[in-house]
Amino acid sequence: LSMRDDFFVHCQPHPSLTSIFKDVTPLMPPVGPALRKALVAPAEQCGYRFEDESLVADMLADVAKERGALPLLAFAASRLWAKRNRDKKLLTREAYLEIGGVGGAIAQHAEATLERIGVEREPMVREIFRNLVTAKGTRAVRDKQELLSVFEDRETAQGVLSRLIDARLLTSFETKPVEGEEQSLHRVEIIHESLLTAWPRLVRWQAQDAEGALLRDQLRQAAQLWQERGRPVDLLWTGTSFKEYQVWR
Repeated sequence: LSMRDDFFVHCQPHPSLTSIFKDVTPLMPPVGPALRKALVAPAEQCGYRFEDESLVADMLADVAKERGALPLLAFAASRLWAKRNRDKKLLTREAYLEIGGVGGAIAQHAEATLERIGVEREPMVREIFRNLVTAKGTRAVRDKQELLSVFEDRETAQGVLSRLIDARLLTSFETKPVEGEEQSLHRVEIIHESLLTAWPRLVRWQAQDAEGALLRDQLRQAAQLWQERGRPVDLLWTGTSFKEYQVWR
């Protein structure tokens, strides 16, 4: 038996499913020629084709280096299909540019996902994303427990985080234990760099949080240095630095 790896990760740890999943092999996401087939073959089965091979190549290149390549490609392909040329049975570059490429497709999906989560949870969604973006406007990989530690209502935050991961706006993965650690770390990051510029709401959040993002990055660096050097008192933030932190917090 085979199963998609993202489903496998969620199901396998449950004790009640152990006897079932011990014989299941996780099916890894397609890469290379297999990823191309996942994009092209469904259209061909419906009698459609891509306008030119360069469009296929560009779509594959847009997701090639991402952990969530397949769902990203699925987002873009579904939007492209909605704008297909029915007369010529073509998927066109013009339509791909209309949806904004992979970034535009995922941005539309992000807005729809936020609407489903609900306006009352928007502050939590914002807080999660602001901790996954650096002051330089790039994606940051965070430990899941560290990410959740900023919330007082951790249980609700865990639910919101899970929904963002299930919606493939965020991707989660485990890293192998490093020297001195017994367990692997569960990491989380934004699924695609283009979401940082293609999703208007996230762009607005980043602009509003520019100063906070810089302080947050400085705090993380200081905390890491403090931990690495055995938590010495002389590396703790005091005076003006501490007052700035209090105002920000």
